[in-house]
Amino acid sequence: MNTTRETFERVIDTNLKGAFNVSQVIAKSMIDRKTGGSIVNISSVDSTRPSREAVTYSISKAGLDMMTKVMALELGPHQIRVNNVNPT
Repeated sequence: MNTTRETFERVIDTNLKGAFNVSQVIAKSMIDRKTGGSIVNISSVDSTRPSREAVTYSISKAGLDMMTKVMALELGPHQIRVNNVNPT
C-alpha cells in the first residue's frame, strides 16, 4: 500500500518494458536475417508466489513470464526460442 506511482512506473519500465523493447529489436533482427536464435528473460520466483511488500516487483515479473510465453508462440515459427529463468 505504500508503493508510489513513481516507484511502480520505474519497476515496470525496467523489468517489463525494458525486456519487451530489447526483445522486440533483437527478434526483428533475427527474423530479418533468418538466423533463428534464442531470447532468455530473467524473471523471479516472486512472479509465481506472493511476497510481502513486493507487489510491483511481482507484477512486473509475472508480466514478464506471460510475455515470454506469448513471444515463444509468436517467434517459434521463425526458429526463435524464448525462455524464462526464475531464480529465487
